[in-house]
Amino acid sequence: MIEIGFGYRFHASRDDDKNSISREVNFQCKRYWLAQKIDGHWISADWDVTTWPDARKKPVTEIGDRLARSQKFTELDSYDRHTSQTVVLKNLKLPHTKKREDRDETPTYYIPHDESLWAALRELAGRIDTLQDKIIELLGSTEHRNRLAASMQNLLPESTKDAGKEK
Repeated sequence: MIEIGFGYRFHASRDDDKNSISREVNFQCKRYWLAQKIDGHWISADWDVTTWPDARKKPVTEIGDRLARSQKFTELDSYDRHTSQTVVLKNLKLPHTKKREDRDETPTYYIPHDESLWAALRELAGRIDTLQDKIIELLGSTEHRNRLAASMQNLLPESTKDAGKEK
């Protein structure tokens, strides 16, 4: 399974005014194995584990016994504020979206593992880094700043600018 999250969007830090703007990009992906036990509880195990058997030897990536290294998986359990009880998710069908629980939280997506999707998510993470580097480069000279001011539409078309904003 692949879990994709975007962290929190703190509204206090997004209260732009005419003198300040603040944004952060948070993009997290992880993959792991997920299984349901007979009692209905879920367990997860790392996708693979890299160990160093000896300082002079190459690291070894182990697939090994996933059950032996599994742990409780409670990410999809919910808390019922009325009964003060944790409600265990019994039925999970992928893809699954965990809705946000407060106004600052973004949804988390749980998707069946696909190697090409995993590769694309890794590339997307790299492009986020590249975007930050490009912004830093654009701000480094007058010519680049002028180009940024003149061509914002080319950098981020309107159709994607408002993606993810609440309506």
